[in-house]
Amino acid sequence: MKRVLVIDAVEYSREEAAAKLGGPPSWFRQALEGIPGISVSSIASSSPDLPAAAERADALILSGSPRDAWSDEPESLAYLRMVRLWLKEGRAIFGVCHGHQVMGRAAGAVVARSPNGWELGNVEIALTPEGAASPLFAGMTAPPVFLASHQDAVLTLPLNATLLGGNAHTPVQALAYGPGQFSVQFHPEFTPEILRLLWTERRAALRGALPFDADAVLDAAVPTPHAPGLFSRFLDLIPSA
Repeated sequence: MKRVLVIDAVEYSREEAAAKLGGPPSWFRQALEGIPGISVSSIASSSPDLPAAAERADALILSGSPRDAWSDEPESLAYLRMVRLWLKEGRAIFGVCHGHQVMGRAAGAVVARSPNGWELGNVEIALTPEGAASPLFAGMTAPPVFLASHQDAVLTLPLNATLLGGNAHTPVQALAYGPGQFSVQFHPEFTPEILRLLWTERRAALRGALPFDADAVLDAAVPTPHAPGLFSRFLDLIPSA
């Protein structure tokens, strides 16, 4: 049995989680549902028990977050130090959105607000030759489409990382750091319903302030049923406990 630990960097209150379909722990559980031979648990990224929980896990999944991965706030720096250690130790790790950015920063990349602004909705990813050959994207011959929601990005390639995919808006969309160490800027765990729920207040606050029609993009979002396969292929690379 492979022990998968989802690290929740959003940390909704109970009421917020109920309004957001359970928050990251529930979103990732749903995406991981049906993968045989795994057990899934979750923990807040700020929990003092995180280092011990990570030690007991066979694979770590780092969630997205509205927080800035480039922040120098003490809590952000403490999380950054742990991620840097896990990368150095060769731990099996999969970073999503904010997790992708934290991993990039930990490995020496520049992480900041994207000069291209928000990227939202269904986005196409052009795989590099290395990405096409990677087990993470096995079988995806056409440019795959995933759901995205971010305004920060990894702006330079991290040290010793391999670029697996990108697009014109966000050139660094997917990275490999080593066997069993990957990160993606998009959200393989999202459904259109999750995306629209997350943007309930934001779409009203930003209406007319973006260079695109966020309402139209959100309303047009469609499922990406192939996306959770990234997690199953990642976990296939991890030996059983």
